[in-house]
Amino acid sequence: MSAPQKHQVTIAPAVLRGASRPDLLRSECLADVLAATARRRLQHPALIWGERVITYAELDALSNTIANALAQRGTTRGQVIGLFLPRSADLLIAQAGITKSAAAWLPFDAGTPLERLKICLHSAAAIGLITCREWLPRLAELNIAVWAIEDLLAAKNPYPPHVTIQPSDPAYVIYTSGSTGQPKGIVISHRSICHFLRGENEILGVLESDLVYQGFSAAFDMSFEEIWISYLVGATLWIAPASLVSDSDSLAQTLARERITVLHAVPTLVGLLENLPPTLRLINLGGESCPDSLAQRLVQPGRKVFNTYGPTETAVSASLAELKPGEPVTIGLPLPNYGLLVVDEQRHPLPAGEVGELCIFGP
Repeated sequence: MSAPQKHQVTIAPAVLRGASRPDLLRSECLADVLAATARRRLQHPALIWGERVITYAELDALSNTIANALAQRGTTRGQVIGLFLPRSADLLIAQAGITKSAAAWLPFDAGTPLERLKICLHSAAAIGLITCREWLPRLAELNIAVWAIEDLLAAKNPYPPHVTIQPSDPAYVIYTSGSTGQPKGIVISHRSICHFLRGENEILGVLESDLVYQGFSAAFDMSFEEIWISYLVGATLWIAPASLVSDSDSLAQTLARERITVLHAVPTLVGLLENLPPTLRLINLGGESCPDSLAQRLVQPGRKVFNTYGPTETAVSASLAELKPGEPVTIGLPLPNYGLLVVDEQRHPLPAGEVGELCIFGP
């Protein structure tokens, strides 16, 4: 007589999936996103930098001038161009110009040491670097072409460049510290970042009527939530001067004075702000964990507060939670077309409640 067989119960792995939205997966690039909005919102302010107001028509024309100037200097599709400028409208104009040239930009914070510039530019095989005339002398040691944005803009060629950009082409390269402490370059395609912009804003709901605070460095990928979601919907970006970014007292006053409606920020910064203005209708937190106490203070009638999570490799963020009164802070649910699961050391999916490594999948 054979021994009785043990009944084995198989527990299904827990996989969280975002909404299925094939309509968000489009054959497009960042230049398409900006050009479409420029056609629709020609005279609407795109950028505010001090007393300077730049409409979408002007942003379109100025970035076309940059793209054409880069083409004249030999830039071709898929190459990498460094972006090293002080906080200004010109930085965002140059960023848009690089993407219109069919190249990918490699952004650096204004305080980046020369040695790190060299390492990252070499690692990415960058063909050149856009900076300003004032900074040219300090970059004389670089073994690549260095172009002053003032010279690139001098040509005044406002027509779209004759280039072809594929959705699979690289849009940008961002260097993180890496697990070893060495800079680690992350390449993101146009298809991935354009899908992210549309997917996240399906939940955030940034509107064309919004005035969006732009405080992140272009070298930090959360800046995409500020800059390119605004471009997607046709909102206006209020570019913060460098002196304001780290001054919490002045920042709170500025948000009220300028009537900012959307703030993307790390929780540490928002935690320092008191008496947030009633005009601030949307706060998007990310980049670090958000304390429950801060969430409860921020959530008020007439204001939506979100907590986002995701490494640079997943194109900025992969999950999002709308914070509610009395509820704990979590990283929420996957964005549309994204998915999350937890695996063990052998990469086997685990059921709900088990501890392991978080994995992210999606386009």
